[in-house]
Amino acid sequence: MFQEKHVVKLFQEKHVVPDGLDSQLDTIEASLISLNTKMAVIDSVPNNEESRKEYMKNARQTFNSVLDALLQLTESLLDAQLLGLVLALKKSSDCQLYFHIQLRSDLVLSQAVTIVTTGLLALLEQGSAELPDWSINSPLVTVFSFLSCYGDERGMMEDAKECWASLHDRVLFKFLHATSSVASVCVPTVSGDRSKLVVQVPLPHNVYQNLSEPLRSGCTFSVYAVFWNLGINHEATFAQSIAGNSTLEQSINLAAVKALASYASALKNVSNTAEELVAELTTTVEANPTNKNISIFRLVMAVNVALHGIPVLCCKSGKDRTSMAITYEEGRIIRENCGVTAEQVITFIIIHLKILKQIVFLSYL
Repeated sequence: MFQEKHVVKLFQEKHVVPDGLDSQLDTIEASLISLNTKMAVIDSVPNNEESRKEYMKNARQTFNSVLDALLQLTESLLDAQLLGLVLALKKSSDCQLYFHIQLRSDLVLSQAVTIVTTGLLALLEQGSAELPDWSINSPLVTVFSFLSCYGDERGMMEDAKECWASLHDRVLFKFLHATSSVASVCVPTVSGDRSKLVVQVPLPHNVYQNLSEPLRSGCTFSVYAVFWNLGINHEATFAQSIAGNSTLEQSINLAAVKALASYASALKNVSNTAEELVAELTTTVEANPTNKNISIFRLVMAVNVALHGIPVLCCKSGKDRTSMAITYEEGRIIRENCGVTAEQVITFIIIHLKILKQIVFLSYL
C-alpha cells in the first residue's frame, strides 16, 4: 500500500504524457518526416545566408520538437517500468522474494569488492615490474571455488556466478595518493549505488609512485573476473551420481574457459608459455569440465600466474577445502620453482599436515 501511494504521488507531481506508446511513436515519426523535408528544402535553397536563415530557424524548431518527443517517450518508459515493478510486487510473496534476491546480491557484491580490493593491494605490494598497465588492460581476477551442486551450496554458486560476471560493469577502482602513512588513514572508500560503485584506494608513496601515469592521474579501471568451480567433497559426489546433477558446474567452467581465452587473446605481448597453458586448459575443460577434474585447478592457477592475475580461493567456510587448495598450490609452486620432484612435494605436504595437526592438538592443551 505504501508503494502504491508513493507511485500515485510521484505521478501527480510529474507531468505524465497521457498518450500511449503508439501515439508517441507516431508523433516522433511525423516530426522526423517534417525535419527531413525541411532539411531537403534547405539543401535546395541557394547558398545565401539571408535566404537560408528562416529555413534554418524552422528546421531547428522541428529538431527541438523531435528531441522533446524523445525525452517524453523516455520518461514514459521509465514511469511504466516503475509502475510495472510496483504492480508486480503487490503480492507479499513476490515482494519478499524480490528484496530477498536483492539482499543476496548486495551481500555477495560487498564481499567481492572487499576481496578484489585486498587482492589489488597485495599484488601492488609485491612490487613486480611485469605488471601490465591496468588503465589499458583490466587486471585478471581468478576466482576458484570448491562448492558442490548440492543443497545450500548450489545457491551460493548461483549467487557467486552472477556477482563475478557483473563485477566488470558494476565496480570501478581508483588509486589515490595517501596523505598519511598511518594505516588507519589509508582506508578505501566506496561511493555510488548497487548499479555502479567507485572504490577509491589510498596507496602509500612508495607504491603509488610505481603506478603508470594514467593511474596516478586518477584514471579509473575495472577488473576482469573469471569464476571457476570444482566440487571435491562427498557432497559433490552426491550431486554427480546420486541426488542431482552437476550441469551448473559444467556451465560455469565452460563459460570461464571461454572468458579466459578471450581475455588472453586481447592482451598484447602474451608469452608463449601463457598461450600454451590457455590452450591446454581449454582442451582439458572441454574434455571434462567437472567430475573432480583437479587438473583444471592446476592449470587455472598456472595460467593466472602467467597472466599476472589475482588468485582467489574459496569454499563454503574458507577452512578445509580452501586450505587443501592452498597447500596443493604451494606444492605446485615449490615443484616448478625449486627443482623438486612430485614425490618430494607429496612428502613435504604430508610433513606439513602432521605439523599442523600437532599445532592444533597443542592449542587445545
